[in-house]
Amino acid sequence: MRREKTRRLATTLACSVLFAAWALPLQARPVHAITDEETRENLVLVVGAALSEVEISQTADALGVPDDSNIVIHKVTGEDIAKYINVQNVQDSQMISSVLVEFRDEGGIETHIATPDRITSVKSYQYSNAAITAGIYDSKITVAAVEPVTGESALTGIYKAAEVYGMELDQERLIAGNDELETVQDIEENNEDNEAFDSEKFSQALTEIKVQIANQVDNSSRTEVNIGDITTTIQNVLNQYNINLSETDVN
Repeated sequence: MRREKTRRLATTLACSVLFAAWALPLQARPVHAITDEETRENLVLVVGAALSEVEISQTADALGVPDDSNIVIHKVTGEDIAKYINVQNVQDSQMISSVLVEFRDEGGIETHIATPDRITSVKSYQYSNAAITAGIYDSKITVAAVEPVTGESALTGIYKAAEVYGMELDQERLIAGNDELETVQDIEENNEDNEAFDSEKFSQALTEIKVQIANQVDNSSRTEVNIGDITTTIQNVLNQYNINLSETDVN
């Protein structure tokens, strides 16, 4: 039964981790020199297309944008969601959550949700994992919203920020990252009433799983790492962290 429960997670992580590992030499990268006019101190601000001018100002304050920064404001739209992750028919009126991304030369990736009471679905580690899968490294991501929303438009905003900064993104990797996000969200929701489920431990377990799978890829050829191997890795790590998934995760 445990193998059945982890099969869906195995398939999703297989796609996201293997994309990240195999495509590392082709990871997202600047395709031209970045000028001060395009971004100040490597900061890119992307706000939801539904926001009014007043709401944009409130969002910028929540994100910690300096008043005198003169930062260029970019908007994330429903068309952007279709472009980056192939999700169709999303209206601009649904795009509310926003993001400030600082691109750095080193330091890894970190995510901070500035308005945690208004981002109801996506967790900070989920933004980080999806960004890494997409090939976005060494960045500080700050998310905010002016009202309670899922936070999903901010994820697309991260991808748009990367493109504005001058990175070349692979849509297949973006879709893999989004699939991972949706799978993890489903598991979190399915286990809300599961007292044995610890969200923080689950986050740590996911990181450990991805590291172990990446190591398997580094030490093997592509054909030697299969879903069975990945399922076994997931089972072992979940056992290590004493995590039991609910019966709902079988489906």
